[in-house]
Amino acid sequence: MIVRNLVRLLSSALPAAVLLALPHTVQAQPGAVAYASESPAKSSAYPKGDFAAHLTAATGGDGSSCGGGACDWGWGCGGSPFRTGPGPCDDWRVGPRWRGSVGAIVLFRESIDLVGLAAESMAGGAAIPLGADTVTENFDHGIGGRLRLINDFSEQRGYSVEVNYVGIPEWNASAYSPERPPAGPVIPGVTQQRSLEYTSYMHSVEVNMLRQSDSVVEAYGGARYIRLAEDVDDFLNRAESFPALPPNAPVPDPVLDVRDLLRHVGVANNLIGIQGGLRSDLFQVTPRLRFEGFLNGGAYCNLIYRDSRIDETRRVVALDDPSTPDSEAIEVTQSSQVGYESDRARIAYTAEASFAAALQWNRCLSTKLGYQVLYLDGLELGASAFRGIPPSSEDLLLHGFFASLEYRR
Repeated sequence: MIVRNLVRLLSSALPAAVLLALPHTVQAQPGAVAYASESPAKSSAYPKGDFAAHLTAATGGDGSSCGGGACDWGWGCGGSPFRTGPGPCDDWRVGPRWRGSVGAIVLFRESIDLVGLAAESMAGGAAIPLGADTVTENFDHGIGGRLRLINDFSEQRGYSVEVNYVGIPEWNASAYSPERPPAGPVIPGVTQQRSLEYTSYMHSVEVNMLRQSDSVVEAYGGARYIRLAEDVDDFLNRAESFPALPPNAPVPDPVLDVRDLLRHVGVANNLIGIQGGLRSDLFQVTPRLRFEGFLNGGAYCNLIYRDSRIDETRRVVALDDPSTPDSEAIEVTQSSQVGYESDRARIAYTAEASFAAALQWNRCLSTKLGYQVLYLDGLELGASAFRGIPPSSEDLLLHGFFASLEYRR
């Protein structure tokens, strides 16, 4: 009986004793008290150790310092009072991590032999005259967008998924003759202009897997799709112009037979394949400024689509002869098109490198400014297709600058 009463006494007194022994902290609401307990066992889910140590590091240790990490910059100890959700850039840092960046990129590409293309521009039976009245503009640079998203899975997984996009909506090269309409018609009753327009665009999407490690260099690999399309249009534009005859003139206006000709050649390269590379934080100048870069290469199956066509629009126009009782006025328009399409596949390769400077503004925001080079081999380009050269493997070099804003969560 005595033993039973002693057990009951200990079981009722022990929780109260333990509760009184635990340290307590006063919360934001008056009268609210929260009690801390001993740290649980070690867990690989928390890179800073056990759960209590992870929370201590997230709130700046004992409150006397911020810990010195990039996630403590800007917001101060304990993080922003407006950031309480899961993620490494908040007060708890126990949720999934992700990084996103958006920016602009300027890519330069190799110039083409625009003079040679214009000389072979034969729509209408005559090449574009490269005289003083001819305006030419070669390839220079294209401005596009650059997006990046990285999701870091739980620490025990040890890898990240990265999605990148780079796109240039348009490069342009052109030749026009004449730039301005002449004072009089080139041929009786007709004014004409010759134009050669060469346009190109590129879009690239890639999905990579990155292995998380403490090494300065990280290896990654994944799949990538690149589309490079080019169009060459040779256009002869004619407009009828009747002579100004007095009303009821004895001589009727001439019948005009005017033709507009458009020769179009298009080539689309669709590269689908795999790539692998290395990414590195090269060196850190200051706690906020670092330099980084990457290098990769890939092998692809290039699915090529080519089309070529000639469009002709013919207009026959005549006015009424006022000296006759009948009406001779006519206006007839006819359109015709001939062409072909072809598909083929070939092996293609890419090599890419980048070097950038990153400035960390606070624990969540950084800006980057860098230089990027992309080399593609195993393409078919519009200039060769326009000249009628048999299909063959060609290469292209793209290079330029980019700037982006990165947000870490």
